[in-house]
Formats: sequence, structure tokens, C-alpha cells
Amino acid sequence: PQTFKLTEPPQFEIGLRTRAEQIEPDVYECVMTVTVTATAGERTVFLVEVAQAGIFTVQGASPEALQPILAMHCPAMLFPYARQSIANATMNAGYPPVHLQPINFEALYAQQLLQKGEAGAPATAAPSHPPAPRTTCPTPWCAWSWCAITPPNCARFNSRIRRPSNWP
Repeated sequence: PQTFKLTEPPQFEIGLRTRAEQIEPDVYECVMTVTVTATAGERTVFLVEVAQAGIFTVQGASPEALQPILAMHCPAMLFPYARQSIANATMNAGYPPVHLQPINFEALYAQQLLQKGEAGAPATAAPSHPPAPRTTCPTPWCAWSWCAITPPNCARFNSRIRRPSNWP
């Protein structure tokens, strides 16, 4: 209850983990866990963790194409549900809802490939930098230039968090 009386705005830390495993031939379970920790100074204001799972049938994919599907496309389908669960949990606890920005799973996968030192990213992976600007983004709240990834997964919407306007 003392956390409701804090005057300083909290700092947010967001963690994201995914895992996928085969449960039957051509059937995979993908679990995405999102953890949001809000701290003010040395004090933890709240910690919310959501594990969102889905069962996916993937037929006709080569072994090279299967990993990107399980690492990018399955989590991208699960994320909106996890994001809504986090917003609901924080709001139901009496805090302003925490609205996570959309995540570009293609860019995250490409970054993981680079960190692992693999030779080349698959053709579906996002480029490491956007091409030269062509026009401004048509999304009303986005003033950034177009990149290779179209909204809502444009480069502007990494894994940052949008602070609610009514947060102290």
C-alpha cells in the first residue's frame, strides 16, 4: 500500500523469454513469458509476469524455415494477448495500466543470430538498419520515416514502454 504514495515515477524493466517444443509431428507449443518490474529507488513497486502459450501446426516447413517460424511468427501472434494481460493485471491491482509497445520479433531474431555469430540471417529477418527515408509514417502518433518494417512493427516500436499519462 505504501507504493501508492510514492512521488517519484517508477523505472520499468521488461524481460521477454520464448521457448518452443515439438509435442506431436508438425505440432509445436510456443510459450512466451513477459516480465514487467517497476521500481522506485530501491523499492519494487510491482512485478507482473505473464506466460502466454499457443499450440501451432506447422506443415511443410523445411528445418531451416522452422526455427524462424517458431522464434518470430509464433511469439508475434502470442504477444498481443500477453500485452493485454499485463495491462489488465496492473490496472486491476490499482496502478495505471502498463501498455507495452509492439515488439519487432523479426529484428530481435536477427539480433540473436548476430550475437550467436551465425553466418547469415534468413531472408525473412529484418535488416540491421532501415533504408533511406521515403515518406513519413502514416500512423498518426508516429513521425518517423518509413523503414523496411511496416507499422505496427516499425523500428520506432522496439520493446519500449509507453508511460500512462496519469502516472505521477
